[in-house]
Amino acid sequence: MSYALALGAGRPAPAGVVALSGFLPTVDGFALDLADRDGFAVAIGHGTQDPVISVEFGRDARDRLEAVGADALYCESQMFDAVDPAFIAMSWAPGSPTPSFTIREP
Repeated sequence: MSYALALGAGRPAPAGVVALSGFLPTVDGFALDLADRDGFAVAIGHGTQDPVISVEFGRDARDRLEAVGADALYCESQMFDAVDPAFIAMSWAPGSPTPSFTIREP
């Protein structure tokens, strides 16, 4: 839902978005506005063991957003459909201190 609110065509543009175990929506009648996203801050967290929304959706969102210039922070956690407290605790705003945990890549 965070992607739909942040990137939906005709919606106000926020400074950034945090997306947890989500996916970029592909629904008839709904359009994403991915134009002019250079430097758009996106923090994406996804569990590799998520049985509801596959981690591949998180990876796809990262790849698609980076392709349009977004500044994506991507973290995979060895979790199911849950929120990694370490990911939430870190500050991902530009100029913030380096997180105290490892950002996991596939």
